[in-house]
Amino acid sequence: MKSPAEGSKQHAVVGGVLRYLSVTQLRKFALCERAWFFAKVLRLPERPLKARDLGTAVHAQLEHYLRTGQDVLGPFAASGKHLIPTPGPDLLVEEHFGQPSPLFADGIPLTGYIDLVNPRRLAEGVLRVTDHKTTKSIASYAATPAQLASAAHDAGIQMVGYGYWAVLAAERFPGLKQLELEHLYFQTHGAKLARSVVATVSVEHVRDEWHTHVEPMARRMRDVARATSPNQVKPTWSACQKYGGCSFQAQCLNSQCNRPANDVP
Repeated sequence: MKSPAEGSKQHAVVGGVLRYLSVTQLRKFALCERAWFFAKVLRLPERPLKARDLGTAVHAQLEHYLRTGQDVLGPFAASGKHLIPTPGPDLLVEEHFGQPSPLFADGIPLTGYIDLVNPRRLAEGVLRVTDHKTTKSIASYAATPAQLASAAHDAGIQMVGYGYWAVLAAERFPGLKQLELEHLYFQTHGAKLARSVVATVSVEHVRDEWHTHVEPMARRMRDVARATSPNQVKPTWSACQKYGGCSFQAQCLNSQCNRPANDVP
């Protein structure tokens, strides 16, 4: 969920050089390159969202419960308690990628945390990697197993990345053959609902997806990091209203109005 470097004084882009990545950055870039440019190159602040604050609270409750077994789950998190593994010291909760991280894209290190890594079926060669998601409508917004398995989809970028991290951390997960990539959804509007969506994939699958889709994206991100103005970066207009709406719509439209006639993004 969170990235330590992104939450500190370190910056992903310094002097046009892309220093590190996170799966959150990859997803933002896949959604809209210009939005990523505003956030990570120009470092413009994103507006707070009530939905984001609620998601943070639900994540904190789940983390505390999984770490301690103490039931502090509010009504939204509690709706999915039957889908959450029994707490225990063998679960890896808010698991950091490590320093140094084993995961790279085009030579750029990836940093971040994974909500939950469950090794309880590792003796069978199976590892479950879970990201907790809050959404106002599971029926409308939940990803499908096929999307979670594909790094061509923004949800899949994240989960394939988490899976490939586990593959590269081979000494920690001996005998790993299959990954269960899970989004565990908690609905925040209407009925209190939860749903688990799981894609079961092979070690080879996540490796291939990463190299086919994410490595080229990282190379493109290097180019965008060197841009000097928003009008040099391609926007994705269909993404403007997704996930509560883009924080940079005003700046984006202003840059379109001010770009030279021969400057085509």
